[in-house]
Amino acid sequence: MEPVAREAAAGGVRALTVRRLVVLVATFLLAVGPAAAQRAPRTPDAIEQAWRGWMGKSDKRSGGLVVLHGGRVVREAAVGAVRPGESVPYASLSKAITAVCIAKLIERGRLAFDMPLSQALARTLARLGRPADPRLLALTVSELLVHRAGFDGRHDEVNAPLAGYLRNNTARRTAFDTQLKWLLREKLTYPPGTHYAYSNAAYLVLGAIIEEASGGDYEGYCREVVLLPLGARQAELD
Repeated sequence: MEPVAREAAAGGVRALTVRRLVVLVATFLLAVGPAAAQRAPRTPDAIEQAWRGWMGKSDKRSGGLVVLHGGRVVREAAVGAVRPGESVPYASLSKAITAVCIAKLIERGRLAFDMPLSQALARTLARLGRPADPRLLALTVSELLVHRAGFDGRHDEVNAPLAGYLRNNTARRTAFDTQLKWLLREKLTYPPGTHYAYSNAAYLVLGAIIEEASGGDYEGYCREVVLLPLGARQAELD
């Protein structure tokens, strides 16, 4: 039986505590540079006030906040049904985890930002066949990361077939070969690199690249290089 589909790089992490999610978000904020950190509120009261203000402006009715300082919890707050410390799904925030996995592979010399798909997925494409749109072969890792791969973000190429697939299959294991076939049969909507369009399709491809470059499975590698070093031992990519 072929491995069943999971939203994989495009989809959600099944469970992560609010505390661990805050650690991931804080890590991202540090990565974007000191300028962003300098603009951020600097006390727990100010952070909570800013968060509650954002929740109200964004019409968010349920959410949790945990503020960490020096590895210690200094403030917990919640709105609606969410409580600090409980497990929550975080859906497309898993794209950030996928991007960090790619960065780790680049650091280790197994990938490069300008590497084309014809090279990054050479073995996979040899197995699945050439794409209907030859421009897909020239897509770079960088274009996939920043959603400039040429996919149609409004009618995501993988969403509809994934929904149909999951009616008859569970989502417990990745099935990149099955999902990539949905993309390989489609024409790109835009020339690569010319148009920003947020899509799950781009990160599905990156998930497959992670498997080929690492020689292991997507979840296992991302757990090893991202989740476990942050202490998120119970989180699952699902």
